[in-house]
Amino acid sequence: MYSGLPQVFQDETELHNIFLDGLLMKGDDVQKLSIVQNLPQLYQFEPNATVNRILPKIQQELPGSSSEFNIAAARIFQTLIQKKVPVNLLSSILQGIDSRDPLVATTWIETLLEVINHLSEIQIRSDVLKWAVQKSAPNKPTLYRVASCHLLGRCAIHPKIQSIEVKTTILPLVQGLAQDVSFEVRACIAGQLANIAQGLNDANLVKSSLLPSVIELAKDTNGVVRSASIVAVSQLLQHFGTDTKQEYIIPLFKELCNQTSEEGEGSYPILAREFGKYMTGLQNVFTQADAVWFLKFFKILSLKGLGSSQGDNVDPTQGVYCRHFCAQNLPAMTSFTLTRASNAMDIWYSVFRDLAADPCYIVRKSVGGCLHEVVGILGIQCRIIKPDIVRLLRDDAEDVLHMVVPKLGVTMEVLSNYGLLSRETSTQTSLEIGRAILKCHMELSKGVNWRIQTDLLAQLEHLPNCLPSDFIHQHFTPVIFAIIGDQKAKPVKAQAARLLLVFLRYNIKEIQRKWIRENLMNRLYLSTSCYTRHIFIKMCESAMTIYSKKYFKEYFFHPLLSLLDDRVSNIRLCTILLLPQMKAMLSPEDKALTQSFDNIVKKLELTEKDKDVFYTLKCTLKNIQMHQFDGIKQDTVLEEKQRQEDEAKIAQGKIVENFKLMEGLPFYSKRPVAESKPFKTSLTFPSQSKLSFLEQHFYTDAGITLPIKDIPPPILRDDNIIDVIESSFKEKLVLNALVESTQLYDTFNSLKIPIPINSVEFEKFSESHLNNLELSVNITDDAKVNLREMSKVKPNENEAETKRKLLNRRSLSNLSKIPVSLKSARKNESRDCIDLERSGVLLRKPVGTLKLSKNLARVRPKSEVLIFRNFEDDQFASGDVRSTQFLGGNSSRSKTEIPILKKNGEGIKCSNVKDFRCKTKELSFHNKIVNNRESRLPVSK
Repeated sequence: MYSGLPQVFQDETELHNIFLDGLLMKGDDVQKLSIVQNLPQLYQFEPNATVNRILPKIQQELPGSSSEFNIAAARIFQTLIQKKVPVNLLSSILQGIDSRDPLVATTWIETLLEVINHLSEIQIRSDVLKWAVQKSAPNKPTLYRVASCHLLGRCAIHPKIQSIEVKTTILPLVQGLAQDVSFEVRACIAGQLANIAQGLNDANLVKSSLLPSVIELAKDTNGVVRSASIVAVSQLLQHFGTDTKQEYIIPLFKELCNQTSEEGEGSYPILAREFGKYMTGLQNVFTQADAVWFLKFFKILSLKGLGSSQGDNVDPTQGVYCRHFCAQNLPAMTSFTLTRASNAMDIWYSVFRDLAADPCYIVRKSVGGCLHEVVGILGIQCRIIKPDIVRLLRDDAEDVLHMVVPKLGVTMEVLSNYGLLSRETSTQTSLEIGRAILKCHMELSKGVNWRIQTDLLAQLEHLPNCLPSDFIHQHFTPVIFAIIGDQKAKPVKAQAARLLLVFLRYNIKEIQRKWIRENLMNRLYLSTSCYTRHIFIKMCESAMTIYSKKYFKEYFFHPLLSLLDDRVSNIRLCTILLLPQMKAMLSPEDKALTQSFDNIVKKLELTEKDKDVFYTLKCTLKNIQMHQFDGIKQDTVLEEKQRQEDEAKIAQGKIVENFKLMEGLPFYSKRPVAESKPFKTSLTFPSQSKLSFLEQHFYTDAGITLPIKDIPPPILRDDNIIDVIESSFKEKLVLNALVESTQLYDTFNSLKIPIPINSVEFEKFSESHLNNLELSVNITDDAKVNLREMSKVKPNENEAETKRKLLNRRSLSNLSKIPVSLKSARKNESRDCIDLERSGVLLRKPVGTLKLSKNLARVRPKSEVLIFRNFEDDQFASGDVRSTQFLGGNSSRSKTEIPILKKNGEGIKCSNVKDFRCKTKELSFHNKIVNNRESRLPVSK
């Protein structure tokens, strides 16, 4: 390579070193800085040449170099010493400290303080300690005396220095520096007193040698020195005995507190920051009077800067800092109050309430950060801060919510453990905290920080441990479904889907669980967007960790497996990555699932054209084959058994705790598992709470507008269409979703016949009757709201005029949102099947019944009797029902209307057998049409 060079330069390394030597000796500052900054890399590749040739040249150039070169060299030397480079760089560091440039000297001092623990015992004693003793003389510059204070403190706690050396060599210097004429030196040595006491390791020696210096520094006339002494005393508490604390420290601390109340004193923020340490260290020696006195003084500190009588002349910035530090000390003050001043909880609560409602968001943010700790310390008394918890959750400042949300689950678990929240019944506290959580979600959704939104949804996984499943299903499940449809961030949608799985897992009502499953399939699996289908894959991945293998194979295995036929390659690719977990779930008893798994995988091997998907499939199948004989861990078997037992209990309507989320909590092993009471199944949403919502709706009070209309109700079916041929899983999914009609009709037959609300004479009701109706769970919230209005209707109003207004309004009352149908659609009872078909009136009959009885004629719920007026004539097929194709387009329901049927069966009357058969055929036909509108999947002919 260097054939044209003299023989002496044939060695490339030697040429490289000579070139660097020339740059260091004759190059400009830029070249020198480049070499110094690259020393760690040079040492990594050429350690011998760097140590023998380059480092000596740099040490030689340091004394006369620029400030930039010295600062860069100081940082590089620190790195080299920490890497144990076999070169004595300490002499260069001490030489740099003696520089006349204060910036250069300070930089080298900081370097020495950082590397002092990496120095040998000989270097500490002969070089560092010797230099510190020399520079601590009163005639030395202040900068050197301050540096000497830092070095003495570091040397005192060095593992190579014995306690006797600290006593004989370092302690006399510390006592002298504590009386230095410069306040900077006195403040610096005050900060090192804790290290000196640790090095002495003798309580009696600390009391006799350091306590006088501590008291003297605490009474210093300079505010900076007093602030440093406040910190020093809090750090020295562990080195003082009980007698010393009672005799010296408590009076000294009171004096420091009184000094901060003086005008012009600026040490109160430091005192507020260290106040919790004082209370923790002295609580065992406080008397009752002392405890109350310090608690009242803490209240004074918590009001600094708010214009109170004690803080009229306080700088606003310093006041905010003071209240901020007070908020950080709330956990320590809570524990202190419960232990030593339990009769003064009203004072403590006034402090907490003022800080939680502070006008500055920084203070409220600090309160939110320690809220879970305060709730845990309060225990059974946590109910007193319930309004403040709600206020913090409803805060408008996003920074405050960022501190409250990460520990929201722990806070709710503690509230539930102490009876403030309950899984059995919905209390007023449940409503308030539920509204506050929804308000918190709405505030966070306005921003662009998707991470905090994901954190909130993750914390809501604790809800099944704290609130009734009916309450969660009624108020939170629709909101989470709306998040899946509205949010743009994929992590938020994936976490929302996982949260719905958790709600599904711990819901004790089968009809509600089916409703959630059907909507998950309709919204995610059957979505036309590949991004949404990818969320479904993520949801299935989460379902593997939440449910047992049996549950997953029953409800999620087929949908996930069918995505291997998806038209989008990324969906197929993501599904292939889950094949090992799916294969591991299959047992010898799952012959049908195994056959489906093998068939679709073989089909994918033969038909896949995307090279990335095909390569991933090959690697995955190879991985499955390699691990097919791996055993199952015992922990996995026990966990699977526990999941199946929990799912069996939930199927029986029993409440099961999510103990995995409760791990780490103090009451983890003490919390009992309660069983639920017998319940009645409902169609979609749970029955209304016994609490009245006359003045404001739950979501309205929470400050959100929920698009409930976008959430389709469960799909009903009629057994007349069971004989439709199933050609794919999607068709099977639609038909399985329709199985509920028989159970729904049986439920209707078992319930009491409700009386139409428009036939009740409310104007004759007394006040007690109206109150009882308002608390009823058998009528809707809208009807409850309108009870008072309906009771004021004049009885002498013209009946014809009332009917006309009712039809024009198409509503039960002025404020009701429940639509009703036009009775004109049912006036002509002798019309033929074609007329009934065009009218859009869908009439249902009980399964297996050919004759209508008066017991079945009643007011039908809106999910049972539907009217669609948007069909065109050419949309209705004729002939055999099985020849009807599924309609395309949007799968969401159109607007529904509820006809009011009278008890005498006026809605369906048949004059002869032919007419009855015609109407029966019309029933089956329209049931088919309704279900066709629920799915966009074709049915095989």
